[in-house]
Amino acid sequence: MATKSSAAPTTLAWSRGDFQQNSGAVANGICGWVNVAAGTPGTWTAIPCANSSGQITAAQIAPASLQGTDAKLLTAGTVSGTGVALCTDSNGGATTSGCPASSGTPANTPAWLQYLGTGADGAYEATAASCTASAPCYLTGDRYYTSFKVDSGAYVYGNTAATGSGLTIHSQGACTIWGTVLMNWVNNGAPSTQNGFLGGSSGGSGGGTAAGAAGKYTTASLGGSQVAAYPAGTAGAASGGNGTNGTGLEWSPYLQRAAVNTSASSLDGLELVGGVGQQGGSSGGMGGQAGGGFVAMCASLDGTGGVIDASGGPGKPPAANSTGAGSGGGGGVVILSSQATVTTWPAVYVAGGPGGLVTVPEAVATSGTCTTQPKATLGVTSGAFSGTCTVVQAGAGCGTGTGVVWNILGVGGTAGTAVVNPTWSSGTLASCTVTPGTSSGYTAATYTTAGTGGDGGNGWYAEFAGW
Repeated sequence: MATKSSAAPTTLAWSRGDFQQNSGAVANGICGWVNVAAGTPGTWTAIPCANSSGQITAAQIAPASLQGTDAKLLTAGTVSGTGVALCTDSNGGATTSGCPASSGTPANTPAWLQYLGTGADGAYEATAASCTASAPCYLTGDRYYTSFKVDSGAYVYGNTAATGSGLTIHSQGACTIWGTVLMNWVNNGAPSTQNGFLGGSSGGSGGGTAAGAAGKYTTASLGGSQVAAYPAGTAGAASGGNGTNGTGLEWSPYLQRAAVNTSASSLDGLELVGGVGQQGGSSGGMGGQAGGGFVAMCASLDGTGGVIDASGGPGKPPAANSTGAGSGGGGGVVILSSQATVTTWPAVYVAGGPGGLVTVPEAVATSGTCTTQPKATLGVTSGAFSGTCTVVQAGAGCGTGTGVVWNILGVGGTAGTAVVNPTWSSGTLASCTVTPGTSSGYTAATYTTAGTGGDGGNGWYAEFAGW
């Protein structure tokens, strides 16, 4: 019969297979210890506890010693820098330290990312004349091209309306991404019930009279078995509680690499997506859409001037007292693989979307290189913007604001030609003004019994070349 104690035994003789229960067991902690070698006191190993849904966390399955420590390797969050050589470290994890001179080898670029396809779909080119910012060209599913090109000034997009509807490109020839590939929140139409898959989870929405909603978690399935469910933001409590942020940085390099090694868990990477943001309590502001998934495996890749945007969308503010703000959607996932070495990778944006505020009108950032998105409130005079802009959340990791898109939100008004003018300092929003333009119809308000929405968690990206 098993006995209970607060730690593994340190005295007495024990047989192999003896079990000691943990008297202080908690969910996602240690349930007990089993002896794996007879002796005094024997050799004891811990048995992890799941939560009430049978899920365990990354900390329980991904010890730090398993993964190399190179900071550039498969970094979670918003991306920067260029691809570097990738090889295996002494622990069997991935590293960029001490690798061969080439940008990768077949042993370190997973086999599924080396499949250039059949070329059955011929050559593809999106031109600036036919694929515009206002009417981008639509692509989805597995595509098998002889070459893939997005011209400078051209836009293509995918709609991750459900898990499994991402965009994967196989190209027997060059992939030339000089324009913009949009797998972001703008064109997505996933239902609010959709959890994420390997992307960032969504924030919890703000409470109104009633509580808000918990965000949508994201799962990892490595080799076909679900091994982790990353928690989302918690719901704002009733009577105006604030929602909390989703998670994304918890996708450790170990799990990212494991996911990449197993065909991004399934379906050629088509399932990659963040968690969808949630509506605020008491029918409050709507949640932000999630970022989707984009995978490209090409004979060569040139990303000069190009952008791949898989960022999450913003939660909306409430429209009245006693209603909560919506939460931000989780960022998506981008995986790029080139048989030839790559001189210039495209810029990649995978940030989570910002949660809504309860003071309107507001200006919140999406896309760009931010790891935390900035937020501000705007002053109003006679229905138009007065020019004042008050920083509420400075954000982080934004650099000089390259790629950042400002979203002006608030019920009843029209932004027209108004422009937010940010001043950046050390990657954060130091101050801002707004050029009123043709803005009209706004009423400044701070809603009561209204909680803010949590931000969506960031997604991640990976690059392989020279195999």
